[in-house]
Amino acid sequence: MHILILNWRDPKSPLEGGAERFTQKYAEFWASQGNRVTWLTNSFFDTYNVRCKNSETKNGVEYRRIGPILDGSLARYFLFYPIYLLHSMAFARSYIKKESVDLVIDEIHGLPFFTPLISSKRNVLLVCEVAGSIWDKMFPFPFNIIGKNLEKFVYGFYKNTEIWAISKTTQNNIVELLPKKNVAVINLGIDVNKEVLVGDSAKAIISNLSLIGGKAITLKLGNPAKPLPEKSMLISEVEQGLTDKLGERFNPMVSDLEITVKHINNLLSEKNTQSISAVLQNLEKTSVMLNSIMDVNGKTIYSTTSNLQKLTGSLVETEKELKPLLSKANTLADSLNRMKLVSTIDKTNTAMAELNLMLSALNKGEGTAGKLLHDDSLYTNLNSTARDLDKLMIDLKANPKRYVHFSLFGGKKDK
Repeated sequence: MHILILNWRDPKSPLEGGAERFTQKYAEFWASQGNRVTWLTNSFFDTYNVRCKNSETKNGVEYRRIGPILDGSLARYFLFYPIYLLHSMAFARSYIKKESVDLVIDEIHGLPFFTPLISSKRNVLLVCEVAGSIWDKMFPFPFNIIGKNLEKFVYGFYKNTEIWAISKTTQNNIVELLPKKNVAVINLGIDVNKEVLVGDSAKAIISNLSLIGGKAITLKLGNPAKPLPEKSMLISEVEQGLTDKLGERFNPMVSDLEITVKHINNLLSEKNTQSISAVLQNLEKTSVMLNSIMDVNGKTIYSTTSNLQKLTGSLVETEKELKPLLSKANTLADSLNRMKLVSTIDKTNTAMAELNLMLSALNKGEGTAGKLLHDDSLYTNLNSTARDLDKLMIDLKANPKRYVHFSLFGGKKDK
């Protein structure tokens, strides 16, 4: 099988990265299996400013390099990429026919080659990552916005093309651009020194090199007594770094902040903005009126304030003078109260003494009241006298003429 790979960078390019190394491993593996592999890429100047070879073969992979050179600068991208793209498409179309290419791999690593337009063979779109937000980090406005929209447009050309992704994340990102598209995920591998014994329980862990970034693959060898066969699948894990942990902590806060921003945006809607503007205008008018009032009545207010200060000072001095007087008045009132209380107590004591003397005399039978209480004869005489008076009153009512004589004409009294 003849495989043609289109990628504008190759492993020798100063701009090469992880995508080129990964593709190189697969290309060399395919070549080792008896396949013819050609890599069509862009020319470049090496670190010594020497132009690269237009054609060379390494580890079974044939590299074909054409220009113009894209050195990574923004100006050259916009000036020379259209020329390089047309040159690459024309070269690839001719090469596919002449060299009987069976499989065309269009590695869209930032720059596409639109292979569905030039190849009727089996075409595969190989995607290492979807740029997405990377446009914002690499390009200023408005080029980042243009890039995002161009990316959506470009992927539309591959809606009927077989697509390979190198991770689940990339697969999901592609599906967002091409809904309902069936995207295959190919496995990545690592090279291990043959002297290192890898056990069947080995793990490949993606770990953090530092707090601020950088990733590495840490290989836990497992049990060397049970070696892992070549080309076997390794158990993989992702180590959670400090930034990931902080992200988990701050994500809820970010969500709350987004909700708050939405509320603020709703508050600052056109209608509310007009209302707020009207309120501010009224406040401004009120402020102007208050300033005008202060200007007109400033002297009066100052005079009133001054008089209030003087009055306050006078009240303070008066309070100082009144405090001794109030203290003396309180002392006098206390003295008077004490004098009244002493007099009352004395009078009460005198009255109680006289009452005691009177009660003592009564108990001894002294005086009329004492004799009345203690002498029975006096009581008997008084009781007899009362009965005689009662009989007299009864007889007086019955025979008044015995005791009273009167005449209407002054007659003589009976002798």
